[in-house]
Amino acid sequence: MQLIVSQLQNQDPSNPTSASDMNSQLMSYASYSQQVAMNDTLSSLSESMTALSSTVSELYSSVNTISSQLNISA
Repeated sequence: MQLIVSQLQNQDPSNPTSASDMNSQLMSYASYSQQVAMNDTLSSLSESMTALSSTVSELYSSVNTISSQLNISA
């Protein structure tokens, strides 16, 4: 956003940016912001899935250990 503000402050008065160009830039910025937010969400989800997978693996290992001690075949 600072880039857009800076561009507005420093544009050539004899050749200002058109409204359609400005709208295009704003839409690009909004799209970029959404992609960054989605990437953060997916990264968080990936970390949660890794932790869940580890927990399930440990639980499965514990159940196998207990069942082998009890001589129960799965």
